[in-house]
Amino acid sequence: MMAIATHVGASEFLIDMQGAAGNRVNVYANDATTDHTPINDVMNPGPNRIRQIDLTMVYEAVDQPLWLEYKLQFKCPKPSQRGRGAAKRKTDSTGMLDTPDSVEFRVASGTKSMKQDPAIIDLQPTDWQSTTSYTMRQAWNVACNSDSIIAAKEAVSVNRVFKAEALRPKLAAIGLNGLELVPDGLSMSLLADFTWEKLWSDVPKPAINNGRKLTPAESEALKAKLAQMQQHVTDAQGMVQGNLATMKADLDFTQTAAEYRGKRRLTRSESLLVQVWAGKTEQEVVAANGNPAVRQAGIARTLSYGQSFDNRVMWQNLATGATYDGGGYKSCNVRYVLIPDSAGTLRVADVNVFGEASGDTRGMRDVCTDILNVPNG
Repeated sequence: MMAIATHVGASEFLIDMQGAAGNRVNVYANDATTDHTPINDVMNPGPNRIRQIDLTMVYEAVDQPLWLEYKLQFKCPKPSQRGRGAAKRKTDSTGMLDTPDSVEFRVASGTKSMKQDPAIIDLQPTDWQSTTSYTMRQAWNVACNSDSIIAAKEAVSVNRVFKAEALRPKLAAIGLNGLELVPDGLSMSLLADFTWEKLWSDVPKPAINNGRKLTPAESEALKAKLAQMQQHVTDAQGMVQGNLATMKADLDFTQTAAEYRGKRRLTRSESLLVQVWAGKTEQEVVAANGNPAVRQAGIARTLSYGQSFDNRVMWQNLATGATYDGGGYKSCNVRYVLIPDSAGTLRVADVNVFGEASGDTRGMRDVCTDILNVPNG
């Protein structure tokens, strides 16, 4: 392998070379892993974590794809698993895991590029499967021992840069043999170019996507696909523009509503209601609260909802003529004040809550409770 220097971070490794000249396959794995363990399994003492890496296979044979790119997920032992019943596994001081005799993996997604066909065809996800394949066991090593690989790279780095010849013995020392560093940041197509130029330079690279002239049907299909993609972009741009316009209108109305309220001190109930109701329409207020008493004054429309409890009584002593009273009175009134936005739609700018009580109100519930509602949905 050639001398390669790269920065500490995600790295691409050649993990396997298969076949003879004319039918060779090179396999590359990226040590940037993502955790796809279900949250319940993360919190519970399950045996495995699910780690995902990118695996790229480059093919020499003309009748094979130019490259296949998989997002592979592997079941890796949890590094913190301990206690009775835990699966026994051998680790050293670096936290390295011994390569198992078989590994469990599944394809999360993927794409491929054909030499004689310009179409990029999505690969379908698969269920979990077990294999003793050397290639997949090497990929398991990269996925499940990514922390040890990162530590090895950091150990040989100078100013965050390390060289392949320094990393190779460090990886071998912790049990990771057969990982050869290749240049960082290569796309699948560039990784294929690298393979042909540096590793398969003994044979000419076949024509890519030019092996034959496209049929009229293929040309039309590609044009239709391009038009569809362009339409998706146009639709997405329209949606973004619409969302931005809506956000601007909402922000403008929020400022207008704040100016309308001025420096009026809000009670706790009013502050909470303003937070959830500001900007809502008249239809939304009515849907959540029912038919209101309506009052129009200038540009503002007020929708009022009230409730009261009254058990006041008065009686007279017929012998003495003296009169007495008892009981009490409670009332609450909630008023939603709506003003027009820039489009002329009435929207809530303020909420007023008025309450009063007199006499003995013990035993009466909070009269405002039933009418302090939040928007539907």
